Order: sequence, then C-alpha cells, then structure tokens
Amino acid sequence: MGDEGHFFPLCISKELFGYVEDKSFQVAYMPRKREDDSLALIKCLRASPEMKDISFVPIDGLSNTDAAKKIGESLFFLSFSEREGFGLPAAEAMATGSIVIGYSGVGGDEYFNEDNGYKVPEDNLMRFYEDAFRIIGGYQENRKSFDTMRRKVSQNILEKYSEDEFKRGVLQSFSAICDNRATTS
Repeated sequence: MGDEGHFFPLCISKELFGYVEDKSFQVAYMPRKREDDSLALIKCLRASPEMKDISFVPIDGLSNTDAAKKIGESLFFLSFSEREGFGLPAAEAMATGSIVIGYSGVGGDEYFNEDNGYKVPEDNLMRFYEDAFRIIGGYQENRKSFDTMRRKVSQNILEKYSEDEFKRGVLQSFSAICDNRATTS
C-alpha cells in the first residue's frame, strides 16, 4: 500500500531487430490488426499506378524470427496498432530502420511521434492513406533525409529499449520498493 508506480522499459532484441542499412523497397504490415482497415488501405495503395511496382508484405502466421526478418528487410512498416499496451511491432520496425507510418494504438504514444515516424490520428483511415502515399511515393526525392532519420530513430529506440535499460529499470524499481518497505516497517 502506498507504493508509487514504477517504470521500466520493454526490451527490444538487437539480435532480431537491429538496424538494417540496405532494405528492400517494400511495405510490411500486420493484417490481423484492424483487419478491415488494413485490407482497405492496402487495396487502395495497390490500385494507385505510382505503387504498382511496390511489394506489400503481410506479417502474419510467422515465427518471431521470420517476422523479424520480414520487418528488417522492409523499408516501410504500416502500423495498424489498436488499443495496445505498448505497440511493440512499430517499435521493433523502427529499431530495424523501417520508416513507420500509422496508428500508435495509444500505448505507442510512449515512443511514436513526429520525430521518429509518421503517426496518424487514431481511426483516420483517409489520413493514413494520404500519409502512406505521400511518404512512400516521396522517398526517392528525399532519400538522404529519410535515411538519416532511419538511423537516428533506430539508435534511439535500441538505446531506450535495450536489455541494459530494462535491467536497470527493474533493479531501480525493486530497490525503491525495498527501501520504501524498510522505512515503513
């Protein structure tokens, strides 16, 4: 009783989700999240002549290792997160250097902002389409700035959500709990 909440970050595996410099010009997404929205958005993007040569790669029914590989090789990741506690897939995609476009799922607000991706207001599918179309279509003209952002975002995510930070947070939390219990006994 009376203990304050404690925070420690999740841990993203550098081995599975480390930065990937050379990516395929493809778009990864998880269709099981907001299934109707993802199907509609992908269908609309594919229908555009400007997107006809772009592969859209569903991440579904794969092992964690295979999902990490698909995300790691994809230059873009569409986030359909919905009511997440954290929204790990978008953070993992950022860690690999994918350009993330989409919903934060609310829990992703902890890390997903205008500095590290293209966050779309919740449930605004039209804005999602417009942003995805603009960003994917504009990559070649702004490649250098996108690639600089990708490296920076990956580094920030991998530092903040590292195993060391997780351990440090857990130890600090337990230490604070023990100190509090010792002073209230």
